[in-house]
Amino acid sequence: MPGVDIVIPDLSYLVKNKNKIRGVVITHGHEDHIGAVGYLLKEVNTPVYGAKLTLGLLESRLNEMGLLTTASLNVIDDQSKISVGCFKLEFIPVNHSIPDTYAVVINTPVGIVLHTADFKIDYNPVNENVTDLNRFSELGNRNVLLMMADSTNAMKEGQSMSERAVGDSLDNLFRKASSRIIVASFASNIHRIQQVLNLAEKYKKKVCVFGFSMRNNIKKSVELGYIQVKRGVIIEDFEIKNYKPKDMVFIVSGSQGEANSALSKIAFMKHSKINIEKNDLVIISASVIPGNEKYLYRVINELFKNGANVIYQALNEVHASGHAYKQELRLLLTLVRPKYYMPVHGEFMHMESNALLAMEMGIKEKNIFLLENGDVLNVYPNRITVNEDAKINVGSSFVDGHGVGELGDDVLKERVILASDGILNVSIVLNKFDRKLAAQPVIIPVGFIYESESDDIIRKIRIILDEDIKKYTTTSMSINELQNSVKKRLRTFLYQETKRNPVVLPVIMEV
Repeated sequence: MPGVDIVIPDLSYLVKNKNKIRGVVITHGHEDHIGAVGYLLKEVNTPVYGAKLTLGLLESRLNEMGLLTTASLNVIDDQSKISVGCFKLEFIPVNHSIPDTYAVVINTPVGIVLHTADFKIDYNPVNENVTDLNRFSELGNRNVLLMMADSTNAMKEGQSMSERAVGDSLDNLFRKASSRIIVASFASNIHRIQQVLNLAEKYKKKVCVFGFSMRNNIKKSVELGYIQVKRGVIIEDFEIKNYKPKDMVFIVSGSQGEANSALSKIAFMKHSKINIEKNDLVIISASVIPGNEKYLYRVINELFKNGANVIYQALNEVHASGHAYKQELRLLLTLVRPKYYMPVHGEFMHMESNALLAMEMGIKEKNIFLLENGDVLNVYPNRITVNEDAKINVGSSFVDGHGVGELGDDVLKERVILASDGILNVSIVLNKFDRKLAAQPVIIPVGFIYESESDDIIRKIRIILDEDIKKYTTTSMSINELQNSVKKRLRTFLYQETKRNPVVLPVIMEV
């Protein structure tokens, strides 16, 4: 979407009902969970609860928005028991692709509700404990009313790969490498970054980091103790020249092929500090998010064209998902034994698969809720129903510079047309006394005419303008009518000539 910086959820319902909000609980520090919090806090002054790393990453964003000094940030851990309005909350540590992820146990006046958060069960994790299955088992003895469970990988059989297995694959690649190594990953995948730093130290290499979010997240994680790295392993970009190429590792953002990311700039030789070199080993240590394939493959193709050796998930085990597969969901269902079940987090097909899995595990179909954004669930003691009459209007808001939610479909449509079909500026100066031309019209086509065709098309545009201006001079036509006629005729003409629909902007002045 041209000119759109960020897409966030539509917050209007929350703002309208802000007097009912008692707090915001964040399960972990991924961007899709913390990215819109600052925009909410601009409108709703409410406490925020999250783990130390989660709030540490959030602090950076709130500081950028000038909200840090007024925000009420409250750190929780696995021992925390807090009251938020009429709810009492407990937190169970789970494995995910970022440390400090917690499932939330919500003790309500009508029963216990469990939100699993984004989770997996990793029996050999990096720098953290295994998902606390004992706590989930104990919770199962307390008659959980409703369980809301991560659905992202509910279509995949078996058990998700351990993060440590990725480390073994990376170790094998590092050991064999005889050139520079460039590793692209999600900036929030702290475990992956830690493993790359460990391998750099093991093989006596230096690390340089590129990408704003990557640098910020590593800096904050080191400050809070979630990343351990010896002094001198990470160097600044001006120090690169002091080391042989084979002794360098670059950790970069851009694992999804984002146009302005560090990896994309490196691939297309547009980075200010480094560019791709023949035989560079590029490891894309992330899965491609559906919809991003063409952007990532464009970058991968360019890397190959420039002589790099590229390793990505389809070729090697260089990424492990942070979301539970079917076997892990079955285990959690067995331990928790909820009366009602609600798949969350994923596309509808993922939630559908999660629902079918719950039925296989013995939960009655009538006790499983497949909802979409905006649906309302009423929770009563020992009974849950969908409120068919209380659909909430939800959607997305576009952040455009300093504006939030003000971009309409018409503006976006115009931007798309400008980007794909170009623009034609026509400036006409008329003598207000005799209604004749005071100077030759200025015609500026941008983005839709090939240079070899421009002279001929501009000549024909001038003929059309002369005809309209002659009509204006000899009749009682108004300026507005002249402007509308010029716009309509030129749009028709340009489509006939170019098969494009550029935006036509006639500017008419009287002197």
